[in-house]
Amino acid sequence: MLNMMRLDCFGMKSFWWRIFLRSLIPLALILTEPLFIIPLMAFFLQDSMFYTFVTEEKGKLNHLYMTLPVNRKIIVRARFVLVLIGLAIGILLGAGVTLASSALLYGRTLLSVYTFNPDGNTLLLLICVSILVCGIINLPSLPLLLKLGYSKGKFIGFYLPSFGMFALAMATILAANHVEAFGEWILSALTWALGNVLQTSLLLLLTAALVFGASYVLSQRVYAKREF
Repeated sequence: MLNMMRLDCFGMKSFWWRIFLRSLIPLALILTEPLFIIPLMAFFLQDSMFYTFVTEEKGKLNHLYMTLPVNRKIIVRARFVLVLIGLAIGILLGAGVTLASSALLYGRTLLSVYTFNPDGNTLLLLICVSILVCGIINLPSLPLLLKLGYSKGKFIGFYLPSFGMFALAMATILAANHVEAFGEWILSALTWALGNVLQTSLLLLLTAALVFGASYVLSQRVYAKREF
């Protein structure tokens, strides 16, 4: 599996600069919405691992893979682990940037007074929420890209899940701000989560594990039946 992962990473070599630039995008939120740095870092780094499908399709590497001493299960496992590695790197980078910006900017006035100073509980919840959100996005993305390839699956397996999650987040924020009952429910849920951080974190991580597990099983099934 490690050799397969190396091969995929080498295939993405021409996209490394894009991955680097994408990882810088969340930095634009440092002064305005630092709460979203960790989720966006996690999303962009996980999402960048899907460049393997672009290089695979352009170079027709599937035919090469079928000649190597690896089976389809190993190919799927390697892709899945790369996604998890991208997610982990995004989480670590996001947490590091969040803590550094808070340490350097808290109380200072730039565009406005910087007031975001997360404690350990807030940071833990942000990380767990980010993992779950990325798992939900990954659930349709990886199986569809493995089943259809990048050209056929990039819209419903690449863009649509990401746009759908973004639209859902925006709709939730708007509803919380303009629908009093919904806003009160969101506030009470957040209050409970902040008052029960360990239980909430475990629940979020368990749900994320189930979602990622479902994505892995589904990916194995669809790729096993794919014809080249």
